[in-house]
Amino acid sequence: MIRLGIVTGLVAEADCIARPTGEWGQAGRPFLYCAGADGERAREGALRLIEDGAEALVSFGMAGGLDPGLDPGALICADTVQAPDRRTLVTSRIWRQGLIALMGNEVPVSVGAVITTARPVASPAAKEALARDTGAIAVDMESHGVGAAAAEAGLPFIVVRAVADPARRALPRAALAGIGRDGRRRPLAVLLRLLARPQDIADVVRLAGDSRAALASLRRVATVALPRFGLGA
Repeated sequence: MIRLGIVTGLVAEADCIARPTGEWGQAGRPFLYCAGADGERAREGALRLIEDGAEALVSFGMAGGLDPGLDPGALICADTVQAPDRRTLVTSRIWRQGLIALMGNEVPVSVGAVITTARPVASPAAKEALARDTGAIAVDMESHGVGAAAAEAGLPFIVVRAVADPARRALPRAALAGIGRDGRRRPLAVLLRLLARPQDIADVVRLAGDSRAALASLRRVATVALPRFGLGA
């Protein structure tokens, strides 16, 4: 049996793991850490999970799409993860293939590079440039930190991400204020930004719908695949 250590950026992502409909059975619940969308905290949290007994790591959560073909809710299992300075880590091929096999027809899984950045990549033009420069299909803010901790400890890791903001859409300014350092949503901060920029309301509503699609895909992974990974599947 393999005990998983799972690092998320947001509490909403961790909730997909904390209350799955599937059975974890003999594997036991995974170790969870919410990094608050910060790569260094993700690394530190992953190392803490390893100290607690995690034997493999998963970077789990939402991502920004860089590939124009990825719609909201599209599921990604990264083969490599790039740091902001372009250092690259390779994920576990066996685990990656296992996750794809376990998901079957539940949710199609795209495989490609994910890049971790220190700040959100907000505009379609910036996403296009990042995709062109790196070859990555998605961007997040935690995965390289998780991978660095896994490499330091000599443990396998995988990256499971679902697209919340596709390449063709911008992240509204109001939404960027909506996540605290603890990974919790800050609805009052979003509201204050919307009062100053009411033109963002439609984009924030659209992003909320796209995020629900992403979280639904993550819940399917938490239900169908991750408990069986804990059993060594």
